[in-house]
Amino acid sequence: MASFRRSVSCLSQKASRNSPEEIALVERPTINGHVKLSESDQFGSVGFVDFWPLTVKKAVKASCATFEQFEVLVERANEWLEENDDFELINCESLDKKVIYVADVYSQSLIYADEDANTHAVHIIGLRLWYCKRLSSNDTKNDRLQLDFIDILPFYLNPGEKEPRFESVSSTVDRINATLRHTPLQGRILSIVSVNLTLAEDIWASGAQINTCQTRWFDEFNTHNLIFIRIFFLVGPPCHELIGLKDFSPRIIKSGNVFQPAQYSTISELVSMIQDWIRMVGGNNVCCFFFTYLHLF
Repeated sequence: MASFRRSVSCLSQKASRNSPEEIALVERPTINGHVKLSESDQFGSVGFVDFWPLTVKKAVKASCATFEQFEVLVERANEWLEENDDFELINCESLDKKVIYVADVYSQSLIYADEDANTHAVHIIGLRLWYCKRLSSNDTKNDRLQLDFIDILPFYLNPGEKEPRFESVSSTVDRINATLRHTPLQGRILSIVSVNLTLAEDIWASGAQINTCQTRWFDEFNTHNLIFIRIFFLVGPPCHELIGLKDFSPRIIKSGNVFQPAQYSTISELVSMIQDWIRMVGGNNVCCFFFTYLHLF
């Protein structure tokens, strides 16, 4: 029986950028953002806090720097939760930001600068917590929350061959559940996310051990994408939960051809399908939703 492990062995748009001298001085490890709801809303206000890795080996360009591991971000998030124990933790997710300079990591900008002959972009992985704060003075503070996570890589099916093959996501989920039946998580599942890694050709072809906690990944012409599953959970008594996934695709309204693209149903219709499914599954813990963009040829 396979066991879980913390895998430590385990839009392009032109944008203005600071000069290297200014960039070297910028450090903002935490970014807060808030979305204010109406005062009558029972949940008060919704907010998020981002945690980005700091540099262990400093540099101006992100491709030359060494960054903290993802587990350090979780430790920092737990410190934040301890200091803000009147918040209700809703969800959390892994973030992927493409940057050129170290300062870009801590910027709230949603665009990144185009690469040129003298610059090289990398992917930086961060952590975002979503929370709400109760407005009622009668609400009691939560028990101390402690966040943890596990990473599950897909099995490598043909080691040693030039073109590697990995097991399907459904096979990975089945393998996870087989383990959870015998070794439940020490806590309650908060969120399940898929994380995309950009692997260099030599790592991809060799089947070498992958460190999923690494927070900097190169984006080169010959890189390959590998997706693994990350489960976030709140530490506590085992809840004996199994995981699952459900995919929803837009309905094809009109088929396309070489001269005209296909037409699909609206996002509102897709959301309606999801709502119907949630009502059907009843008391299951539906913990997260993700929209995936597929490039069709």
